[in-house]
Amino acid sequence: MLDSIRPAGLFLIPGALPAAAGTYIQSTDACLPATKESAIAEILNSQEWNDLRAAWEDMTAVGQPDSSEWYRGVLEDSEGARFRAGVESCFDRLSEADSPVSGEMAVVRRLFMLRLRTLVYGSRSMYTRMIAPAVQMESEQAFISFENRLDAVEEMRSRGLMGTVEAADAARAALEIGIAALLLDTLSAPRLYIWSYDEPGTRPAWELVQMRFSETRSFADTSAAGLEGGRIASEAVSSADSIIGMLPGIGLLLSDLVCAR
Repeated sequence: MLDSIRPAGLFLIPGALPAAAGTYIQSTDACLPATKESAIAEILNSQEWNDLRAAWEDMTAVGQPDSSEWYRGVLEDSEGARFRAGVESCFDRLSEADSPVSGEMAVVRRLFMLRLRTLVYGSRSMYTRMIAPAVQMESEQAFISFENRLDAVEEMRSRGLMGTVEAADAARAALEIGIAALLLDTLSAPRLYIWSYDEPGTRPAWELVQMRFSETRSFADTSAAGLEGGRIASEAVSSADSIIGMLPGIGLLLSDLVCAR
């Protein structure tokens, strides 16, 4: 299974760590340790993972609304609960505390849940009584873009309008947006109003990640000792840094979900 994914060029998600990253996002080694490769191979060959592939495809098959109506969501609560129960059951059965890829699996699990949240609730920022933090709105927009790209890849592939190389490039672009959305969501978790406002849609998702990383890290580093907001911001940056460090394994698992047919 690992060898069938690598030729598609999605092992590390090339381009997800742009040269402009500077000191905020450091590139990672594309080579996974043998223990992690073995653990991922075992997961990809399991019945539980096969069920997760089916759930992923079912979520992608859900019809999307016009961009102006994303705040409504597209899944009924009961349908979202059914998806969630099935996905959680699969991940629970695959989870092992001492697994060398438990961290990677936790991130993929979280991405499943964030996709479901987007499909059920749409834009959460539309429900607030005051404007949401900029990075929260950017995360939601990135997830919407992620869903739209997944839909486009699936449609073009099903209609025979993409060859292997073109499909791999399109899938890579979709995965990069998904990882960017996940990182933006991680940085928005504290719900601190420390980010400069940026007109939605004016920057690529990964440029936004760089900018928000810089702002959040700067806030955490310059906050007065003991300030609660600074501590929370520091934890958000650490969580996002942890995801960056696991990108090779995360990319391999997500590549299978998008590309395996």
